[in-house]
This record gives sequence, C-alpha cells and structure tokens, in this order.
Amino acid sequence: VKYMLEWVPGASFKRQARVWKKYILDMAELPFQHVKAEMAHRAAQSLFTSTHLQTLAKNTDVPADVEEVIKNTAAVIFAGGAETTVNILKTYILSMVLFPEAQKKAQEELYNVLESARLPEFEDMQALPYTVAIYNETLRWHPLLPIGVGHAAEDDVIDGYVKEMRISGQSHRYGRLWDHFCI
Repeated sequence: VKYMLEWVPGASFKRQARVWKKYILDMAELPFQHVKAEMAHRAAQSLFTSTHLQTLAKNTDVPADVEEVIKNTAAVIFAGGAETTVNILKTYILSMVLFPEAQKKAQEELYNVLESARLPEFEDMQALPYTVAIYNETLRWHPLLPIGVGHAAEDDVIDGYVKEMRISGQSHRYGRLWDHFCI
C-alpha cells in the first residue's frame, strides 16, 4: 500500500490521508507555536503547555524529545476536550429543541442575571441554578461516554468494599455518570 501510486483507481485514500496528516500535525504544532510565541513576548497564562515548557527550561538533564512529548500531550488533551465539548453542546441544543419550555425558562434566567449585556462567566453560576440544572440534566440524560451500561451480577460477597453486603445473582447494576458531576 505504501508504494501504491495515488492516481491508481481506488487509491484516493492516499490523497485523503495526506490531507488528514497535515490537519493532525497542525493541530499539535500551531497551538504549541502560539504558546511559545506568547511566552517569548510576555508572561504566558498558567496552562499545561506553558507550565511544562517553563519547567523544561529550568532543567538541563532532560531527554531530547521532551518538548515533542509536551506538544503531543497538549494536542491530545485539546482533541479530547474539543470533541466532548462539541458533543455536549449538540446534546444541549437537541434538548432545547425538544423542550422549548425549559429553553424559555433558562433564557429568562440568563436575561435576568446578565441583562443582555455580556456572556455568562463562572462567577455567575450561583445566580443561574436553572441553567446549571439543565446542564447537569443534559449530562445525565445523554452521557457522552458509554457509562451506565448495565452489568449482570453473580452471587458474591463484596470483600473489603462494603462489608457483609450481598449482591444477589441476576441483579443488574448501573454506573451512573451524573453522580460524579457536582457543579
């Protein structure tokens, strides 16, 4: 496959792979170079990349590829966070379309707190309980990860976790994602 010519019928995947490779390399390289430029011109924010680059600059006995590791780790963190953020927003928009009365109530709460003058900030969360509740309900209603999949138990005693607790055979247990989010 490596030596297959791109113009051969059925080999268009090679052209597409070249484009995707550039996207992936740019996803790692462009933000990394931006952080390095920010650090050179002024004090950068305390972020993953800048913090680790500052630590790297202070140490002299580090392997040669550490900067590459920092860059790629930051890219993976960004990629993972970007996908989950986009997907939770899609789910939130879907829920607002399906439940317009909830959207109206949240919109009124936002207008009352923000007075249509600015975007919400973290400091506003205490004043936006309904909006925060909708966010939490979105995570509960349609979690991004396949958590909550049922598991059948066998007759067993849980040793060391909850003493003397028995889980009867053929009972079903569910991990609940929303129990782990407290906003």
